[in-house]
Amino acid sequence: AAGTRASDEQKGDIDAWKSFEMKQSMAHKKAEADGQVACTLGDFSTFFFYNASVVYFLETEFTYDFFFLDAFTYMLIGMALFRLGVLSGRKSRQFYLLLSLAGFAIGLPIYYHAAAIKAETNFNPYLIALQEPIHLEQFGRLGLTLGYIGLLNLLFQLPFVSRLAGLLAPVGRLAFTNYLMQSILCGLIFYGFGFGLFNQLQRYELYFVVAGVWLFQLVFSHIWIRMYAIGPFEWLWRSAAKWDWQKFERAEM
Repeated sequence: AAGTRASDEQKGDIDAWKSFEMKQSMAHKKAEADGQVACTLGDFSTFFFYNASVVYFLETEFTYDFFFLDAFTYMLIGMALFRLGVLSGRKSRQFYLLLSLAGFAIGLPIYYHAAAIKAETNFNPYLIALQEPIHLEQFGRLGLTLGYIGLLNLLFQLPFVSRLAGLLAPVGRLAFTNYLMQSILCGLIFYGFGFGLFNQLQRYELYFVVAGVWLFQLVFSHIWIRMYAIGPFEWLWRSAAKWDWQKFERAEM
């Protein structure tokens, strides 16, 4: 427009921007999503090598560029809250009430604003980046986290919730086993080497899957903990850590 030629650097910037626009277009996103669905519903080897590339990216470049400092910061915050007795329920009801109200008062408006932008742009990443140059959820996440900490500590002081926590205690004692079990069960439900339901269910139908997996794990945990002191994967992890097969501890009758 100024009647001058673009420099090589400017031409490179223009090409990079056009490439970014193309990758963020709906047509490209759809083609990319179709490829991901095909790999996920393929045979085991197809899914394995596709997923290996995704995991490699997430555990290397993505982790160190975006996730490491984020996780490390929240670990330090969690350690501080634990040392102060906030996470272990040692504060007063008034403290947890104020913590919950303050946290939600900060977090909810920020998340609502961010969600409104996504809805208005029909979840188009390109348009979201134009309207939301700063990732607003990062500012609201700590507020919501503190709000939930306060709310949960208030709820656990109620007799009914305390009894419910006792019902969930065996699930917590098998935390590692249940963590891996969810991946195994959902792999069999959704992936191509299982029932292949990936991309076949509506959002509300997924809640039935969630309820079924949770119910199975709840029943399994109660049955297992009556027979053994630790879960199968906890036993395997302990054996690997000590480099010696450990005895499978039976539950005290």
